[in-house]
Amino acid sequence: MNVLIRESVQHDGPSVCKLMMEQGSPDDQHRLEHRFKRYSNDSHHYIAVAEEQDELIGYVWAQDFGVHLRTGTKLCRLQELYVLPEHRSKGAGRQLFKGVLRWSHIRHATWLQWHASFSATAFMKSLAMNLSTKRDKAFPAMKSTFPQSSAHILAMHECGRLLVRYFVPNSRSPASPSPGTM
Repeated sequence: MNVLIRESVQHDGPSVCKLMMEQGSPDDQHRLEHRFKRYSNDSHHYIAVAEEQDELIGYVWAQDFGVHLRTGTKLCRLQELYVLPEHRSKGAGRQLFKGVLRWSHIRHATWLQWHASFSATAFMKSLAMNLSTKRDKAFPAMKSTFPQSSAHILAMHECGRLLVRYFVPNSRSPASPSPGTM
């Protein structure tokens, strides 16, 4: 599979919005395109696309929430990552995720937060997340590990979602994140 991952441009709006509609957007395409245009011009948002043979097959959207007032740590959030079902398990999602990690690192984020459905567990495992249901006494969350980093998975069963906080190692991040800074 020869997939190109690139930052989105204005003319990607209709195609990205079509992907959003395919996954069940509650809004109409006109409003989605308006938001896409606004967010794609905002430096606090990262929208990238996966393209194969001149067709968009997926996208990712992340947002920089800035520096936390009390802790001084920076949080970025992976808002959405979507790949068309017929193109899954071929590497596009992994490449989109790596793009968000690079963007978060460049922005000096301490944490990358991600809400994901439980159906994304197989994808998370493919990213080398070691999902565990063991509870940490100091921090009541399921733990997950990424290569050379740490992540905390907070199970939110009542809404069928997982909350993932991924520690983004970089020179401005604390050497050892503590649960209290999450």
